Amino acid sequence: MSGRHSSPRDPEDAPAERAPSGHASSEHASSVAWATARAGEHAIAHAPRPSAEPTSARLAAGVRHPITRKRRRRRIQMLAVLTVLVVGGSAGYLSLPGRDAPNRAGGATSPDAGFQLSTQEAALFQVRGPAGDAVASALVAHDDAKGHAAVVMVPNRVAVGELTAGGTLFGQTLRGEDGPARSRRALSDLIGVRLDDSWVLDQPAFARLVGRLGGITADVDADIVSAQGGAKAVAVPKGKARQLDGTRALAVLNYRPPGKDELASLPRVQEVLQAVLAKLPPSGPAVADLAAELGDGSQLSDILRVPKIAAGVRVQQDAGRVIFATVPVLAVAAGGELTYRVEPVATTRLVSQVLAGSARIGRAEQGYRVLAIDGVGRPRFGGTIRDRVVPAGFTLVDARKEKPAGRTQTVIVIFDTTSQSTIRASQLASALGLPDAAVRVSVRTQNIADLIVHVGSDFTP
Repeated sequence: MSGRHSSPRDPEDAPAERAPSGHASSEHASSVAWATARAGEHAIAHAPRPSAEPTSARLAAGVRHPITRKRRRRRIQMLAVLTVLVVGGSAGYLSLPGRDAPNRAGGATSPDAGFQLSTQEAALFQVRGPAGDAVASALVAHDDAKGHAAVVMVPNRVAVGELTAGGTLFGQTLRGEDGPARSRRALSDLIGVRLDDSWVLDQPAFARLVGRLGGITADVDADIVSAQGGAKAVAVPKGKARQLDGTRALAVLNYRPPGKDELASLPRVQEVLQAVLAKLPPSGPAVADLAAELGDGSQLSDILRVPKIAAGVRVQQDAGRVIFATVPVLAVAAGGELTYRVEPVATTRLVSQVLAGSARIGRAEQGYRVLAIDGVGRPRFGGTIRDRVVPAGFTLVDARKEKPAGRTQTVIVIFDTTSQSTIRASQLASALGLPDAAVRVSVRTQNIADLIVHVGSDFTP
């Protein structure tokens, strides 16, 4: 992190641009702050309205050199995750450990390389708890043509929208009959990938799945303690290569040690999911038959595509060509258990390296990330803005509330006067039904978004 931030307040009462190190007293003071559009800015010259049609250079390109470094199945490791932890008024760094760093030599093609037909397919795999929340979430992606796959773990306590303004957590989006679709949409918005499919299992169905597979073998990094009749007992002892039936696998998946945050448990969750993927049948039809045998607790969004993706990941895992990663997040103290926010710069890098074939227009190339700030207090503000900007090729990285409310004029803030920025601002203004005169240039800097929309009472949803 560069440490260069901009203030969410007016410049006349804002602190200096460079945030002090190690003296934050709250998330508001410690997290990346937001640019303002009220002063210290000037209107840009009107530019001709460009075509809203995206160019081929903006389409996400596939992976040029697929990651093919072979490893034994049990040596595949999770990518390290950089998190900024804001606790007790100080900022520090946490690393989510894994077993082996991935080969990053492959990378992604430049957007200037032009459009390439994507052959990557992705689906969201989730296990639903008794309350309807997700207890485990992972995006699985498979590219048969390029011969590689990826499994990206998703923290369930990552924020979807602003927590203090009626937002929710990603795991909670799975609640209700439309939960699977809402979870896909939420993750698509969070990291900027196309995500049309999912496989959701309730806990009994997950245990049945493990049983149908003949059990799994997984390393268990801690004694898995369960409460039985008020007494605590070790359900699964710590150890390497533990043989787990469905009940024991579910206990490992669910276990959260007291005093530990969710990130500390993600490697253990990954271990279980990795072991399950390794035991799936290697063909799509066989996976579809297996899913059908699990009963009503197993939900496939598509009975052909999802099994094909799952079987493809299994095949690539056998060959040692699966990358395990996690969505990069910022950890913030919000009272009680830690919650997280997606770290946009590292997430863009992750998508370009691992999920380029599934990237949504606007994510592969910087310049199309939008932060929306509600200066009025509108219900469903984030969803309203998303539905306007995403179809226009932009990515909504977050929707927040401005404090205090009371803004009257809607403005779009950019941070330089290059032709690329002014054209994008004009396109965004068109998507929101605003005139070019709404665009302002800020002299401040920030690293959250390329364009910031401050929405006032004059905005018509």
